[in-house]
Amino acid sequence: MLKKLIFSRKFLLSLIIISCGSVFLGLRWLTGGEWVTAASIVTAAYTASNVVQKYVQKNPNEDGED
Repeated sequence: MLKKLIFSRKFLLSLIIISCGSVFLGLRWLTGGEWVTAASIVTAAYTASNVVQKYVQKNPNEDGED
């Protein structure tokens, strides 16, 4: 289960973006507030995509058409 989580595309993309933001913060290309904003957006997008994925997996036949 953990291996599946670590190698998911969503997780890897989030990790890459947070890592780049951290490097940019260290190089002073971002301020602390900008880094917090970027990290918050990435976390919100990751969480929202997990919710949508779980919904789609639970309800695969609900396509809105009758």
